[in-house]
Amino acid sequence: MQNYFISHTEPRERGLREANIPFESFQMERQKGLVFEDRHLTQALAALNSQVDGEDRSPYDGIRVLRLRRGGNDANPIPSTIRVTSEGLGRGDSSLKRSFEDIAREFAPLFGVAEVVLKNNDGVGQAPRVVHDGKLYIHFWASAVEHSPISRHPVALFGVHVGADRWRFPHRLSSDPAALVIRDFAGSVVGEMIGNNIYIHYPLAAAEREGVQIFRAVVEEALALRGTPEQRAERQRQHEARLLEEVRTMPVVVDRWDASREQREKFVAVATEFAPVFGKQIHIHNYCEHSQTHYPINNGRLHICIWGSPGDTKDGGPMQATLFGAPLTSDDRSQCILKPVGEEGQLLTDEDGNQIGKMIGDTIYIHYPLGRTYLRLRWNNKGPDALFRRMLEEVVFFKTATEEQKSARARALSARYRAQSREEYIRACNGRFDKALESTQKALKNSPAEVRQLQEQLVLKIREVNGLQRKLQQMENCRPSAVEAYGKEFDKLLEVPKIREVRVRDGVIQVFTDTLYCVDTRSKKKHEIGHFRIEFNANGSVRWYNLARRVRDMQAPHVFNSGEACLGNMSEVIPELAANYEFAALAMVCIQFVESVNVDDQAGTHIDKWPVAAS
Repeated sequence: MQNYFISHTEPRERGLREANIPFESFQMERQKGLVFEDRHLTQALAALNSQVDGEDRSPYDGIRVLRLRRGGNDANPIPSTIRVTSEGLGRGDSSLKRSFEDIAREFAPLFGVAEVVLKNNDGVGQAPRVVHDGKLYIHFWASAVEHSPISRHPVALFGVHVGADRWRFPHRLSSDPAALVIRDFAGSVVGEMIGNNIYIHYPLAAAEREGVQIFRAVVEEALALRGTPEQRAERQRQHEARLLEEVRTMPVVVDRWDASREQREKFVAVATEFAPVFGKQIHIHNYCEHSQTHYPINNGRLHICIWGSPGDTKDGGPMQATLFGAPLTSDDRSQCILKPVGEEGQLLTDEDGNQIGKMIGDTIYIHYPLGRTYLRLRWNNKGPDALFRRMLEEVVFFKTATEEQKSARARALSARYRAQSREEYIRACNGRFDKALESTQKALKNSPAEVRQLQEQLVLKIREVNGLQRKLQQMENCRPSAVEAYGKEFDKLLEVPKIREVRVRDGVIQVFTDTLYCVDTRSKKKHEIGHFRIEFNANGSVRWYNLARRVRDMQAPHVFNSGEACLGNMSEVIPELAANYEFAALAMVCIQFVESVNVDDQAGTHIDKWPVAAS
């Protein structure tokens, strides 16, 4: 860390103290002076209304002697007197160059300087660390260390897309302890500030509107880093107060709306009710005219993207006929929803596990085209704003509820559905019995006619009729015990470990599990796969649906995105258990299937891509 020594005078000591600049009294040989860290130099020069006249070595390591002269660096220079020079900006585009210079001129008084130098290092070599001379130096696509670009970078900075080729290979941070790291509001490193030098790691000068927009945000963040910890804390408090004031004065901002004004007013009214609940201003982005990529934004406000996605927009299949237990209708049943993309964030679902969107920090993605007017969406016999309200209620619950509250709600839902599901379960199992009974009755009805027409087979038919009558009587006598057995099998299914609840819908048995895990036999690491909805169909088929995540477009290491599985040596066991109504045993086998992996299999070898379970 570098320190600076200046000769002592009472006005200088008073100026540093009033500016809240940390310093120490220091005796250098026969001269009494003041010592402060180099990162406070720009602020100190502004406080003392001075300029560096020269810089000398001292007998002490880590301390340089500054000679100051009055004037030349007004404490509060006005923009008209500020000088901005630039090198290599704009690529011949004078308007772009002026945009960068205007922003520098606007912020110079806040940094306490009268001159700003903008330099485009063009990603080559190490940008120089300029001697503190009362100027502010801003280096584009540069670093304070030797040329060392990194190959990976975020897809957005300050909410602005930076995924194009020209943004590749930003520089890495230096190891200078005096460096103040500049980050965007998502936590991505953008650059660093050392003394009166700002190093921006990205080629902002090669961009157009995006580069100017990010440059302003970078300078604002650099300004916020200056000063003492107390000053930075005060700025943070002021920022938080401004955010709360936004909630009070303008709770909802519509950044984009591709729909009717009437519908907009209804959605804004719903969002206005929820802004105080979230404690944040809500920004609505309606992309229902054309689904669009919208990168996550975490700037202290809540962003709701209707029919938007954090990555490429992909077809996620048709809309569900039922959401949150209520019917959903539209004039176009072929209308698709968006498919969840990426592994970041949390899936949003209704009580039945149907995905409705995704949440990444304070950015909410709704995968249903609620704002598409011509669809005439109706949910629970109400307009799309009612479904919008219900979705926000689910977001509120997810963001605010404790794990105990989430578990309590899951238990309450399970109890509510259990009685209904038990009846549906028995009805589904009894369906095959009814078909067999109907077939027997039909055969019995046709038999006398065949006896009359086929005298030569009379004896055989009489015997067949007698046999069918006995079989019919036996089946009628067995019905009560069969129904009782089905009920017991349902109760037995609920006792299987790791099963949270069981529901039956339209003849399909749905088993909801706890979070399932699988061990990679190569690394011995335990990986979290997710919680599932496993469906047993009347035809004996089984489907697995991961309600937590998709990895490499797979529901589980051996389960494809469609829910079908590569069963391997389980291909005979699972259909046989389903055919024999042994659903408790089938559920245990299906859970074991998820928790096992064959790393020699092409699909199973990617088990290491699933998140490692928390220890």
